[in-house]
Amino acid sequence: MKILYVGDGRCRINWGAQATSQALYEIMTRDHAISGIVPSSYKLVSSVPVLYSSIFPKSLLYRKIPIRFEIILGKISKRLRDKDFITHDIEQSVRRFLKLKNKYARLNDLYEKIKECDAVVINGEGSIIFSKPTERVALFLVFILRISQQMSKKTFLLNTMISYSPKSSIIDDQFEKQLICALKKCNGIGVRDTFSYNIIKRLTPEIGSVKYIPDALFSWRDKFQETWIEDFTNNKFQPKGILASRKLRNFSFNQSYICISGSSAINNQNREGAIDSFVSLIKRLEKFQVPLLLVPACSGDRFLYKVSRLTGIGIIPLNADVNEGGAILANARVFISGRYHPSILASLGGTPCIFLKSNSHKTLSLQTVLGYESPLKEYDAVPNGHDIENIYKETKYFLRNNSNVRNKILSTVNVLSQKAKLQNEKLLIS
Repeated sequence: MKILYVGDGRCRINWGAQATSQALYEIMTRDHAISGIVPSSYKLVSSVPVLYSSIFPKSLLYRKIPIRFEIILGKISKRLRDKDFITHDIEQSVRRFLKLKNKYARLNDLYEKIKECDAVVINGEGSIIFSKPTERVALFLVFILRISQQMSKKTFLLNTMISYSPKSSIIDDQFEKQLICALKKCNGIGVRDTFSYNIIKRLTPEIGSVKYIPDALFSWRDKFQETWIEDFTNNKFQPKGILASRKLRNFSFNQSYICISGSSAINNQNREGAIDSFVSLIKRLEKFQVPLLLVPACSGDRFLYKVSRLTGIGIIPLNADVNEGGAILANARVFISGRYHPSILASLGGTPCIFLKSNSHKTLSLQTVLGYESPLKEYDAVPNGHDIENIYKETKYFLRNNSNVRNKILSTVNVLSQKAKLQNEKLLIS
């Protein structure tokens, strides 16, 4: 079967998007051919990539754009842009797309990619969140389902989360109805957590094509065990790019250490408060006299660079190789984070996680997937003094009981790894 892979995030400045996109790609290509690839940030008419591609060669398109340059281009493109073909009315988006595809080469390229494939597989990740207004990425993915279904293509929504927003109980009713319509016509739906499964079943009980399938990234368990974990055990782990960083030049990854990352709930409104909060958290955790490492796993974690300057704590470069970065998380004694896929990367080595809140139910649901004991715990993305003290106590517990906790996590991950590989394959074959 020729597959058009939509939602590929391997070129994003985001460890989780890179890793899970590659993992799903590896699963699909065991039995199928990839006829085309489309990123989830495919803003065809009014986007930074469109303007970017008019300045630089196409070979550079979707490579990592410096964040300051991206912001400047974004402001320029808002002034120059044609009206976006994606609207809050998906059927209108389809009509506008068909009308504009002959005007814009890249729109026509997408149309031809859909036309040439046998099936469209969307890597949903954490993109579908009920909010008002609905995020463009969610509208785009549902648009892809609808246009592909109208073109009589098989459609699969895999590796996905469907969540309500913790920020507001207000829901975009129009988007909800459009999503349900598209889901009913899907040939297969694989949700990565039981929370998402229950939401779909509550919205439309008659859908029989939805399955709970652990995130594709769990399939990397064997790869981590055979390569990175073994290197740690034999004191051979030497990530040259990471060790070139000034603050990490003399750091030994063969010792015990604790990793700290950010959260998708940290934004421009609370970033300054997050810096002060994380500085306080680090001062408390330094009481353990265990080395600490800051791990910015995506561009939203850039505030950790300032935290590093204020505290002197070493920081893993944001552009580090995701395999090496993931191996560092997998070998940590504890990982404190509000990031979904980095927490899975840590769990591949048995690292216990202390979870911060995120922009959805992702970090809460991941605890159920990994078999964490009730009551499930989430601390505020910007921890207050009470949160910091409880994080300290939980870290203390994990450090004291590290071996037993790791073995329990690894036992669960081994099962999840097999399910992620076999059930995604089975869904596509069926």
